Amino acid sequence: MVRGGYGLFYSREILGAFILMSGNPPISQLVSVQNTRLSNPGGGTTRDFDLPIELGSIDTNQLTPNTQQWNFGIERGLGGHTVVEMGYAGSGTTHMMRTQDINQPLPSVAIAQGASAHPFRPYKGWTTINHREQRYMANYHGLQLGAKRSYAKGLIFQTAYTWSKKIDNVDFSGGIYGIVPNTRDSSGERGRASLDANHDFIGIVIYDIPLLKGRKDFAGKELGGWQMSTIYTLRTGMPTSPELGRDNAGVGTATRQRPNASGSPFIAHRQRTLTRWFDPTVYSAPTLGTFSPVARNVLSGPGWNQWDVSFLKMIPFGEGRRIELRTDGFNFFNHTQWNGIGDPIFLDTKLAY
Repeated sequence: MVRGGYGLFYSREILGAFILMSGNPPISQLVSVQNTRLSNPGGGTTRDFDLPIELGSIDTNQLTPNTQQWNFGIERGLGGHTVVEMGYAGSGTTHMMRTQDINQPLPSVAIAQGASAHPFRPYKGWTTINHREQRYMANYHGLQLGAKRSYAKGLIFQTAYTWSKKIDNVDFSGGIYGIVPNTRDSSGERGRASLDANHDFIGIVIYDIPLLKGRKDFAGKELGGWQMSTIYTLRTGMPTSPELGRDNAGVGTATRQRPNASGSPFIAHRQRTLTRWFDPTVYSAPTLGTFSPVARNVLSGPGWNQWDVSFLKMIPFGEGRRIELRTDGFNFFNHTQWNGIGDPIFLDTKLAY
């Protein structure tokens, strides 16, 4: 059997993208009260505004966000109530929102060394201007393999494996709208999406244990008739990026700035530990007043490896009634599931994480 499909889906930006501009003057005014007490909040010295003020802006030429999805699959039945399938699925997203600071100063050694960024900004008197532009794009491609068996002779199973890659042009792990570290050149932000898991496998098995099954004696009634079910999940880790944790480029913010790399940071899988998941010695701080050319999300965190098992037995109890005996084992083989390696941050001459 051959299947295929294509869909074009339109969306609209959330209302919050527009509401955020309600904090701009003159709609919203900021009053600063100094040298006051809680017993008399208005008794201090006030100012009508507090400069510099952060602003929000949005594209005036609004485009309709859309996602295209397509898939193609082949399914074939085998003997023994088993069906295997192979397919390809893909998608492409355009005109979604991302954030850029259009009031970001040019990279500056002076700012990186501690000078205020405000005098260097293009629009004087304002601090960050968070501009929400419709330039977020993403694509996904995945190979999908699977096998399933309908219930027969006490056995049923289903497996699914996906080998995929998702790429986008900004990291959304820090909020609703991803932030581009270098407003004037965002080309280096194209890379693995924050939810990109290259390999993903799941297997489900339900099996009627034949031991003592069908026997009418005491042993058969009490010890036989058990059913085992299991779910096995195996998945590679999500992407992560080392970050400087300081404004090395001198643009008024340290967000998403990354270190340089002199070689490969990857360590053989069997040599990785929680305190050394990658090689931090290859990283170094870029020259002050510059951005690193290293792409984002080149590393992967710990994956997922879990086996859950259940045993179940039904004991008839009178007419139309039964007692269920059940025991469940989650992460049955006690494999430690690490949530991640935290946020790698470059500090002086080494990486701490």
